[in-house]
Amino acid sequence: MTTQKKTSFSLLFYPRKTKLKKNGEAPVLMKININGERAVVNLKRSVLPEAWNTDKGRMAGRSQEAK
Repeated sequence: MTTQKKTSFSLLFYPRKTKLKKNGEAPVLMKININGERAVVNLKRSVLPEAWNTDKGRMAGRSQEAK
């Protein structure tokens, strides 16, 4: 009988507030954790830090930019 190993996976989106652009926007990063191994990817998008909803991990509002 074979046993299956459990896999853990998490995905987190967040703005990097320490590296603001000249226009005041922060680049959006994606952090992926798979079985304790972490990778961070720059999504080549930016957002105003005050427009970011930390609880939901996305931009607040229903504007075209937020979508």
